[in-house]
Amino acid sequence: MAMKPWRRLLVYLRPYWLLFVLVLFLTLAVTLTTLALPWIIGKDLIDSVILGEKNLKLLNLIVLGIIGIVALKGLFSFAQTYLISLISFRVVTELRNRVYEHLQRLSLSFYRKRQTGEIISRVINDVDQLQNALTNTTVNFLTNCLILIGAFGLIFYIHWQLSLFVLIVIPIIAFAANKFGQSIRKFSSSIQTRIANISSILQETIVGVEVVKSFGAENREIERFKEENARTLQLSIKRTRFIAALTPSMEILTLIGLAGILWYGGREVIRGTLSTGELVTFLGYIALAVNPLTYISQTFGVYQQAMASAERVFELMDTEPEIKESPQAVEMLHLKGSVQLKNVYFGYDGESVLENINLEVKPGKRLALVGPSGVGKTS
Repeated sequence: MAMKPWRRLLVYLRPYWLLFVLVLFLTLAVTLTTLALPWIIGKDLIDSVILGEKNLKLLNLIVLGIIGIVALKGLFSFAQTYLISLISFRVVTELRNRVYEHLQRLSLSFYRKRQTGEIISRVINDVDQLQNALTNTTVNFLTNCLILIGAFGLIFYIHWQLSLFVLIVIPIIAFAANKFGQSIRKFSSSIQTRIANISSILQETIVGVEVVKSFGAENREIERFKEENARTLQLSIKRTRFIAALTPSMEILTLIGLAGILWYGGREVIRGTLSTGELVTFLGYIALAVNPLTYISQTFGVYQQAMASAERVFELMDTEPEIKESPQAVEMLHLKGSVQLKNVYFGYDGESVLENINLEVKPGKRLALVGPSGVGKTS
């Protein structure tokens, strides 16, 4: 493929760029309301009110402000999720339509070489994988990235020395996420191939059920299906091991950093170089950063799965038909219903099948072609 899968997907997103810009603004609004809460709780509520002025009216005002911010965040999040779902549904519908249109233009030789179930799996299962990635992953990924950037920026503003404890584990987390993601993508591609094989077996045995029963081949087909299903199961289990190990690995690394923060931050509070409210705010932003770190690492695996599906879909669309319509082809506008062949010759694979065929079928008439097998009646 000339372009990477994600770049080709952007082509389908282009008609909805205004909606996508609106989604980005909503994502920014969700991020800002999320980041505002730890600051208000730590700096304003604890330092200024509880440990400072001890003003009940100001306490009530701050609590009402927190409730209002949470309500706004919920409203922004609803609009954000709704719009990105709308975009993804339209994009996937257009993609599936184009895949189907392309399939209709492909030559018969393509269908002889490919299993029907594999083609169906790419149009249905792989496109569904893309839809799930666009709907559930895109917005959450953007939001979590912004929250992560904002949280790190604010913790450096509060106490840059304390923030260094957090940076120690980031390269390790990034390296681990990359390794896990590569393995997940490899298994995801293999699983999709196996699912396509299962679809092919189902299609062949259901459509050809009369042939299967006529030859008493039920047990053989059952064993063939079980073998393919077992291979898919083994691959799914291996992929699940990587996905399951990903989250606790990220959490362990994060908690190691958190333990260092509590130790050093506690010392700074005791020494008077950091206020209690600032430490609470710092810990609040670290808590906000934990979920994005974990989610982004998981999203990396989902992204790899989606790209594996995209590659399979676009590989289908990149298949060129052996016989292409001529740009100078004349479209038939009026059909009289009469079929006439004059001196027609036809052959394939270097072998002549029909020679000098002449016939005419007038409108409303029927013509029967009779003869022994193999003389070219079907052709």
